Amino acid sequence: MLRVQQISRLRLVVPVPEADVAGMSSGARVNFTVPAYPGETFGGVIVRISHSLDEKTRTMPVELDVINDSGRLAPGMFPEVLWPTRRPKPSLFVPATAIATTTERTFVIRIRNGVTEWLMSNEASRTRHGRGVRGPVAK
Repeated sequence: MLRVQQISRLRLVVPVPEADVAGMSSGARVNFTVPAYPGETFGGVIVRISHSLDEKTRTMPVELDVINDSGRLAPGMFPEVLWPTRRPKPSLFVPATAIATTTERTFVIRIRNGVTEWLMSNEASRTRHGRGVRGPVAK
């Protein structure tokens, strides 16, 4: 059996969570890494946005074109995408230890006037420095 593949330009399909779809725009550059080349970052350009949400995963497929002139990337590699997000409203970043998740909700725990309060929240993003949250936390 003969298999013909074009590897000079690859297509990367990224399932973007519903909460992050507002920050997408065609032509934007998105970086990613692959386990085969630790510490090295590759990039692609958003060329297609499906504008249709998968009901089961609550994600929207977004396609990136990846120029692979070196041939180092291969079809089937598993990338970790560093998705750039933009929010219509700012997120508050808190330490990961301030977030509690139950089977039903996510809470941010804060102490106000010596009293512990559990505030419902939505986790917006994660960084190595903390977690971005949305909701009534900043009030």
